Amino acid sequence: MYGVLPLDRVLRAVTNNIMVILFPLDVVPMGPLDGDPHKLRAGRDYPVWHGRLPEGYAMLDEVRIDFARPSGP
Repeated sequence: MYGVLPLDRVLRAVTNNIMVILFPLDVVPMGPLDGDPHKLRAGRDYPVWHGRLPEGYAMLDEVRIDFARPSGP
């Protein structure tokens, strides 16, 4: 649900899990969609076949994002 917020604002106070996807996902709906597939959220707005999705997790010791400083006057 980050869609319209700047990333630095989203990451300012992270209190939720962040998903890092390192490979393509095969997200397949369980049936016909009722609405625009580009606006609907898989798993929330419609059920998906979980058997086609990977399982597991990765643990990170540290995550750091350096944002470029704005240039100009």
